[in-house]
Amino acid sequence: MRSRSFIESVVMISVAILICRGIAAQSPANKKIFYWDRCAAGDMSSCNSLGAMHFKENKYSKARLFYNQACDGGNAIACSNIGYNYYLGHGVKIDRIKSALFFYKSCESGNADACMKLSSMKHKGDGIAQNYSVARLLSETACHHGSASGCYNVGWYLFKGVGTVANRDRARLLFERACREDHARSCNYLGWYFDHGVGVTEDDAKARELYQRACDAGVQGGCDSLERL
Repeated sequence: MRSRSFIESVVMISVAILICRGIAAQSPANKKIFYWDRCAAGDMSSCNSLGAMHFKENKYSKARLFYNQACDGGNAIACSNIGYNYYLGHGVKIDRIKSALFFYKSCESGNADACMKLSSMKHKGDGIAQNYSVARLLSETACHHGSASGCYNVGWYLFKGVGTVANRDRARLLFERACREDHARSCNYLGWYFDHGVGVTEDDAKARELYQRACDAGVQGGCDSLERL
């Protein structure tokens, strides 16, 4: 017999689905009223949704107000949205420092995409000081939060020895993890390990399979390696 907690969970999920379907069917005006009420009641996700609706209407100042409210209330996506506003100059003057601060706040709250954006900025020196070590740590945080691209980035830093001491064994584990998530460049690097027998038994068939996956996904290096094998 199903436990009461299980049944209650199923009911709650079903109700949530019905609510979401109801929201989707509403007019924009009714959606705003719905989100406004929930935002006023302390639902920061609804505050962020209000900001997104105003943003789509090019009402950037109003959007920023709701994003700020949601961000201050702990909504990581809202913090990232503010970061992009400052990065791209939507309703504000472009300010890479401010954008980086909001991306960092979002990253700390568990938003892998914000971690990746900030990592890219640190890697390139995009409006903030370039620092490969910090870029790697940010990518590592993204990887921890489930980003295959973050795992790939950390693998790349370890494989190349950029911003850290090279460690190709650990890099391989990260490439394996990301490749399982169909990250094509990770599959390409993983193919190299089987191709050259580094840390694994040399296996041309396995290398070819991984190179093929990378090539099929548009990674030219995978295609080039296939031609060489």
